[in-house]
Amino acid sequence: MAKQLTKNQLENRAGLKMISTTLIVLGVVVVYPLIWAISMSFQEVKLINLRRVSLFGSPTLDNFIEVLTTPSFWSSLWTTIIYTFGSTFGSLV
Repeated sequence: MAKQLTKNQLENRAGLKMISTTLIVLGVVVVYPLIWAISMSFQEVKLINLRRVSLFGSPTLDNFIEVLTTPSFWSSLWTTIIYTFGSTFGSLV
């Protein structure tokens, strides 16, 4: 014999059904590409073989070491910081 659900339980299930599509779309459109991009940042990937890159490749920190040791990175970072604080301060004034 099936247990009768209360009104609260029915409302909760209806709410979960309504939000489940949103969660699925959010996962497919936002979460998966974000995880894939972070995973790719730890791999050596060329544009020509981008389709063959898997989510779990051979991770390495070489990309980050290369970027952080480039002098132009620090110049760009400093420019970005100045622009960010300058534009924020200008907007507030």
